[in-house]
Amino acid sequence: MKTALLKMIIHEESVKYVNRVHRSDWKQFLFMGRNEEWYPFEETKDLVGIACPVVFMVGEGNKDETKGAIMYPLMKENIHVSIIPFAGHLIHSDQPKIYTKVLELFINKGDKV
Repeated sequence: MKTALLKMIIHEESVKYVNRVHRSDWKQFLFMGRNEEWYPFEETKDLVGIACPVVFMVGEGNKDETKGAIMYPLMKENIHVSIIPFAGHLIHSDQPKIYTKVLELFINKGDKV
């Protein structure tokens, strides 16, 4: 494990802060992220069982997620994609106005279907 990562997960104040912000097993996520092949493509490759419309928003900074954004609409007609500029994984935090606008457009379009 990289030294900076190890220091963070044992630094008491850092752990308290991240626990408060994320409320999940974030340490496990960090361990998964060490492996470049960790992204769950195997689990997310089959969209056959999804019947409802889906909006798939990704930040342009996440290369693995943008790969999915390109593939998913080709697999299923009801998948709508938005790649958000100047955003990473936390789109709602990095670009809250764009995120909200895309979500509103998706929801309002659903009212007309």
